[in-house]
Amino acid sequence: MLYGRQEELSFLNNSYQSIGGQLLVLYGRRRTGKTATLLQFAKGKPCAYFSCSESTSRSQLAALATLLQQKKDASNHQALLLRRPKEFTDWGEALTQIPEIPGKGKKILILDEFTNLLKSSPDFLHVLRDIWETRLQYDNLMIILCTSSVQLAEEELLYPYSPLGECATGTLKMDALDHYGSAAFFSSWAPGERLTALSLLGGIPYYLSSFDSDKPLEYNIKTRLLGKDSPLFREPDHLLHSQLREISIYNAILEALALGNCKLSQIYEKTGIGKSKLTVYLKNLSDLGLVGRELPIHDGLREPVYVPHGIYRLKDPFFRFWYANVFPHRSLLEQGEADLIYDKILQPKLAEYSSDAFLHACRDYLMRCNKSGKLPFAYTEIGGFWNKEEAFPIMATDAKNTSFLVGECFASERLLTLPYLNKTIAKFKAKKKGHQAYFYYIFSLSGFAEEVRQPALRQGIELISGAQVFSAF
Repeated sequence: MLYGRQEELSFLNNSYQSIGGQLLVLYGRRRTGKTATLLQFAKGKPCAYFSCSESTSRSQLAALATLLQQKKDASNHQALLLRRPKEFTDWGEALTQIPEIPGKGKKILILDEFTNLLKSSPDFLHVLRDIWETRLQYDNLMIILCTSSVQLAEEELLYPYSPLGECATGTLKMDALDHYGSAAFFSSWAPGERLTALSLLGGIPYYLSSFDSDKPLEYNIKTRLLGKDSPLFREPDHLLHSQLREISIYNAILEALALGNCKLSQIYEKTGIGKSKLTVYLKNLSDLGLVGRELPIHDGLREPVYVPHGIYRLKDPFFRFWYANVFPHRSLLEQGEADLIYDKILQPKLAEYSSDAFLHACRDYLMRCNKSGKLPFAYTEIGGFWNKEEAFPIMATDAKNTSFLVGECFASERLLTLPYLNKTIAKFKAKKKGHQAYFYYIFSLSGFAEEVRQPALRQGIELISGAQVFSAF
């Protein structure tokens, strides 16, 4: 079942219903569910789905010719077995056959991982552009080019003056699912279990679908994450080897980040990699969607040049978990010691992981409220704020830095009580300076003691429980 891709499906269907030819590029890192989304979109439509392989141009042309012939002969089993398809001489001829896909309505050709095709046919995009501009854009058809090469897509293929950038009618990037899309994988679990699972797996559909929601959470962690025979046990290895070289260096950087070394100087001290080279390696990991550089939200009280230096974080929760709990203990796990690693190392950390996941769930909540106009103002940026004196896990601001939403998150299993509220009120008041408008939010995973509500109301503080975050949409 496909979860949480309603916006992507809506985009594809709106493009499909548009008049004239459509040429779309869909891209995103591996395991985000691109193929599943495309196949769901294509159901019931006249479509030819072609998975591009790393083979010669002639071999791929022959495979595409066979596919199209199979589409035409789908109702004639004898012809399907006996008829030899006419091979295409080049990609120009192949593309002209898209209107021949049988069925009523706009005809669709999906070229999945089309960057494999470019390796053997580097002139493909030029051929596509020329035939698109002279013919295909006027036909009732749709071509979807899909790739997992995010850096290649953003920095080369979609550049305005590239062949593809000149003729593409739309682009769609597939990112990780937000909290709501991810939680749908475990709808039968209690909120606390869902939160723990998401804190370890993040929002990548392939990782989420690896868990069995009919089994207990602890069983899934031990068998699907720590089990030496599980697909996720070797997933980071497979991804890095398919995308990068110098794997040992990237392993060292990712482990340093997973263990909490967020500043460039800390990563340098942990790995011994020169800072100039380190920034290059971090950029490559960023291009893969694994690492991100965070800056504090600009609070409008100082010039941007004085904003403290950013920090680096592992954006992917699964990679953070894996490099903190699997990578350092692979020898024991290879010997089948999943119970030992879970009981002595991982289990005591689960509350910390859940706390971080709750913070991101709260930000997702605010993002959805912002889209639907349910906040006091429409913010243009959201993140965290920190300097030498203070820090807030949530801050959002408008384009002019005149209105601010400041939030605190409490992921305790206990109700938030009055002493915690008073500390937070004092912290909020210390932040308020100048003539800016401030709006305060407190999120509490377990909810709030009754004694908290009236004081919070008097101070104009919005209280949001974990139950509200999880069930609001």
